[in-house]
Amino acid sequence: MCLIVLGWDIHPKYQLILAANRDEFYARPTQKAHKWSKEEFFAGKDLQAGGTWLGVNNQKIAAITNYRDPKNIKENAPSRGEIPISFLKGSSFGNEYMRHLKDIASDYNGFNFLTFDQTGLLHLNNQEKVINRLSPGIHALSNATIDSPWPKAIKAKEKLKRLLSMDFDHQMLIEMMNDTEMAEDKNLPQTGVPQEWEKALSAMCIRTENYGTCSTSVITIDRVGNGSFTEKTYPVGNREEGLVNFNFQLISL
Repeated sequence: MCLIVLGWDIHPKYQLILAANRDEFYARPTQKAHKWSKEEFFAGKDLQAGGTWLGVNNQKIAAITNYRDPKNIKENAPSRGEIPISFLKGSSFGNEYMRHLKDIASDYNGFNFLTFDQTGLLHLNNQEKVINRLSPGIHALSNATIDSPWPKAIKAKEKLKRLLSMDFDHQMLIEMMNDTEMAEDKNLPQTGVPQEWEKALSAMCIRTENYGTCSTSVITIDRVGNGSFTEKTYPVGNREEGLVNFNFQLISL
């Protein structure tokens, strides 16, 4: 998951509105969002490492993005995709789980982790090792840390703000995330990848020959805990286009 934008506790109907793009190599095998047969959660699955990037159950939501730092890659680090699974399967809520994760965060390559449950909306970046309790408002998370002023994050927040003033639906949120415009060179972050990659990766929706946005996911949670999860997958590489919707109830709210 490489771009997440969310509205938290600022809408009269919804407590949480979240839209997220997953960027990946097209050839990396992936299973679309589904209810995992031996687990009580709904998520897509990375068939190479076995993890996920975004998932929900009837008490929790978990999402993870990579932190871009190509000079500090651990070759034998555990998969970051196991972190959301561990949280969703476990009995700990966000505040307790984040304290545990903070202690082992250095074992992994760079990541940002978001949790939502009865303890609120929390964020941890394993470079900073600070647990952030997010305040009501619009937040964006890409491959830096929460609310870093990257062009794609700024644009996503502006787009969501406009959409929240309308009678929006999941399809509109998905379309919002399909902006392929790249940032101007002067506004590009400098993260250690070649300039042409900085340019390509600056779009909300990335489109290159072998790598890009493979799916968009949208989650809304209303004020009484009714949740809806939609995943749109794109026909990139050998992937098939698809649309999945799953309704659930957060019983802890």
